[in-house]
Amino acid sequence: MIALEFPFWDPVLFTLPGGFGIRWYGVMWILAFLGGSRILSRVAATGRFGFAPEQVPEFMILLVIGSLCGGRLGYWLFYDHAVSLTSFAGGGMSYHGGILGVSGAIVLFAWRHGASIRRVGDAVALGVPLGTGCVRFANFVNGELYGRVTSPSALGAMRFPTDPAAREALRLDELGGDVRLEELAIQAAVGKVPTAEVVAQLPSTDAAGRAIPWETVLDWQRVEAVVPFRHPSQIYESIGEGLVLGLLLWWLYRATRSRPLGPGGYAGAFFVGYGAIRFAIEFLRQPDEEFATAANPLGSVWLGLSMGQLLCIVVVAGGVLLLAAARRPRTSVSAPFHDLAVGCKQ
Repeated sequence: MIALEFPFWDPVLFTLPGGFGIRWYGVMWILAFLGGSRILSRVAATGRFGFAPEQVPEFMILLVIGSLCGGRLGYWLFYDHAVSLTSFAGGGMSYHGGILGVSGAIVLFAWRHGASIRRVGDAVALGVPLGTGCVRFANFVNGELYGRVTSPSALGAMRFPTDPAAREALRLDELGGDVRLEELAIQAAVGKVPTAEVVAQLPSTDAAGRAIPWETVLDWQRVEAVVPFRHPSQIYESIGEGLVLGLLLWWLYRATRSRPLGPGGYAGAFFVGYGAIRFAIEFLRQPDEEFATAANPLGSVWLGLSMGQLLCIVVVAGGVLLLAAARRPRTSVSAPFHDLAVGCKQ
C-alpha cells in the first residue's frame, strides 16, 4: 500500500457576504436530511409504514431536533459530563446518543399520528445510512475522529494536521482554542492561503511574552516528519456504516418486497448491521481521550473495549430483539414494496 496525503480542505466550504462561513459539516447535515426526506417520502408513498408523504416535513423536523438533542445529551452522558448541554460550540456529539434522540422522535411522531412505532422506525432505518455516510465524510474534512497510529503501508494511512504531534509542532495551542484560527493556521502551513494574511490574525507573543515566529512555525514540510501515520477511520466509517450498510438494507428491502419483514424487522437489521460494523472499525479508530490515562493510554472502558464498542453491543442486542419480535405476514402481500432505488435515482 502507498500512504495517502490528507487533502487539507478548508472546513469552511465557502464564505457568504458579511463573513458568515458555510462549513462542510453543516452542508453534509443538510444533504443527509434532504436525502433522508426523499427516501422517507418514497417509502411512505407505499402505504406500508403508517404515514403519508405529506407528513414527512413534520417528521423531518422532529428527527432533526431529536438527533441534535440526543447527540449532545449522549455525549454528556457517555463521554464528558463537563460539556454544556445547551451550547454546541467546540463540538461534542454522540452517534449512539443521536440514535436515542431519533428513537424519541419516532415514538412522538407515531403517537401523534396513530402509527406503528416499529413500522415508522423501519422507514427511518432505510434512510439513516445515507446521513451517516455524509456526516462521517464531514468528520474527515475536519480532521476529527481519526484512527489509531499505524504504519505507512496500512490501507489509506495518512498524517492528520489535527494530530497531537502536529498541533504541538504548529503551536496551535497558542491560539486560545479558537477553532477557526487553528484551521486558518493549518491552511497557511500547507500553502492554501497566504501566510502573511493569517499571521496578521494570530497572537504575536506566547503566554510568557516571547515572540512567536509564525512564518517559520507554519510550515507543514517542516512538521510532517514528526507526525505519525494514522488510519482514516472516518472514511472507513463513511463507507462501512454509510455505503455498505445502506446497500445491504436496500437489498433486504427489495428482496422482501413481496413478503415484507414484520414490524421492526428493517430497524432491527439496521441496528445489528450498524453495531457490528462500528464495533469492528473501533479497533482502528483512536479511542476516546476522555477515558485515557497514563495507565490506560488507549482509553478502554471494560475488558479492553472502548465506550463506543460497549454501546455497539447494546445496539446489536436491541437489533436482535427487534428481529426476533418481527413476524412475516402469513400470506404474501398483493403489491410489492416501492423500489427504493427509484427514489434514489430521482
